[in-house]
Amino acid sequence: MNINLIKNEEQYDSIIVKYKKLFRNKKRNEQEQDEFEILGLLIDKWECDKYSLEFEKSDPIDIIKFIMDQNGLSQSDMIQYIGSQSKVSEVLNRKRPLSINMIRNLSYGLNISAQLLISEYKMAV
Repeated sequence: MNINLIKNEEQYDSIIVKYKKLFRNKKRNEQEQDEFEILGLLIDKWECDKYSLEFEKSDPIDIIKFIMDQNGLSQSDMIQYIGSQSKVSEVLNRKRPLSINMIRNLSYGLNISAQLLISEYKMAV
């Protein structure tokens, strides 16, 4: 495993490709799991440095949708972090608030800072 800090968009794009490949592999061995977690940390650092001001102004649902978009994730992919398909839909449509367990799952599973997920946001009326 040869991993370096991300210094430009080209390296970022390359690491995202590796990360997505490992993300889709649900039967990762120990070395692949380590690589997956390290890549996630590198991606998180790059994105926090690059997008921190944008994220700080965004609410948790916008952040989740951004991460989903950047990683090519569908609502079905979010079931493992949020719960049933109906819960995912309700959360993303702002009809159900994020629970502590959802925040933990999203933070750990998608490498989203829990600090970004606990911010208040407007619910749908």
